[in-house]
Amino acid sequence: MKAKLSIIALFISLFSTITLIGQTRESMDIIFPTSGNCYTCKLRIEDAVNTIVGVEFVNWVNSDAITEVIYDGSKTDAFQIMHTIANVGHDTEWYPAPDSAYNLLIGTCCEYERVMDYTNVQEGYLSLMDIWVTPLTEVRLWDEVDISIFPTIGNGLFYINIGNFQHQTQIGASVYSIAGQRVYTQNLTTGNENQIDLSSLNSGQYFLVVLTGKTVISKSKLIKL
Repeated sequence: MKAKLSIIALFISLFSTITLIGQTRESMDIIFPTSGNCYTCKLRIEDAVNTIVGVEFVNWVNSDAITEVIYDGSKTDAFQIMHTIANVGHDTEWYPAPDSAYNLLIGTCCEYERVMDYTNVQEGYLSLMDIWVTPLTEVRLWDEVDISIFPTIGNGLFYINIGNFQHQTQIGASVYSIAGQRVYTQNLTTGNENQIDLSSLNSGQYFLVVLTGKTVISKSKLIKL
């Protein structure tokens, strides 16, 4: 798992620039298991995902059998992305490839062993990130919530302002290291008095995720100096 996360972190670092530090809440970066076997599989998976409106970046890592996708959450979602990959013959975390699509790979370099277990699949749960996501139609229910995070570069103290939140659910914040480990959690309240104190953590890049339950409603990248 550590090897997987280190590779993921490498690609995130290569793809990100300083202009992307303040991500909008529509920008989503997800990773999930995806079966495949060779470079041709990589091309097939990435070409399929790149046909989806709103996709900004996709990378399938053969050695770890994972896919990373960065996309505009106001235009597509993880459900459509995984369905698209499955439909071209590759099993994903939530959806198996149809037999008709997988059978086309049998006898070629793309034939892979079907080891995904869908007995207790949790549709909407991204196991490698330990978060739940919702379909695009449900995400739009949160459009009226005003969330701002400032600064995005600082010495360890960051603030979250939450306005116009009318739902009867608890909001929380989770902070992840660039290696994918959760290093901080905190419940949030409406208003501008939510302080995130990362002063005890090492300098570097972190991901701040705002959730209600396990549904992500905002995500930003932070840099602790």
